[in-house]
Amino acid sequence: MEEIIFLVGEADEDGFIAKGLGVAIFTQDDTYEKLKTCCY
Repeated sequence: MEEIIFLVGEADEDGFIAKGLGVAIFTQDDTYEKLKTCCY
């Protein structure tokens, strides 16, 4: 199983975004807590 590292930051609008480094994964959510649960 490979490990994926995410770069997390605040979105230009409200919320947070996460981008997988070296892979085509992108997600966003309203809160950091919600964002963390999507990728486990």
